[in-house]
Amino acid sequence: GGARSTFNSAWMQGFFQSPHSGLEYGLVQVAGGPCGVLASVQAYMVRHMLFVENRMDIAGINEATFNRALLHALADILWQAGGDKSAKVAVKGSHSMTGEDQDLMRSLKYKPDGLTEMLSVVVCSSRAEVLDALAAHQGVLTERAGP
Repeated sequence: GGARSTFNSAWMQGFFQSPHSGLEYGLVQVAGGPCGVLASVQAYMVRHMLFVENRMDIAGINEATFNRALLHALADILWQAGGDKSAKVAVKGSHSMTGEDQDLMRSLKYKPDGLTEMLSVVVCSSRAEVLDALAAHQGVLTERAGP
């Protein structure tokens, strides 16, 4: 099946800014499903804006501030998940798997979904590398429809 048949659209959405006045710091949830993920990322974003950027007023932030907070939040989460030692960032690439790769995946009872087989993994050995990897793919992360 395709990516949409394995991952429903709620789980495929990107991280994008609320258009509502006074709520520009907020992430938008399109449909039920990923609320826990979005809430966690939102909490890290608010933490970054309040305690790293020392912003006491986060309402009405511009797109650049929102995107910077998002990238730092995701970098913090991934770096923390790697025990502050390493992290892996899976990003959508423009290539597809070779026939040999597809054969290997089938032998592992992997079900192609149109997304997973397009992922490239960036191995990062510092939080700065995680931030750089995320920044290089920011456009995909913030697309309303996701990857």
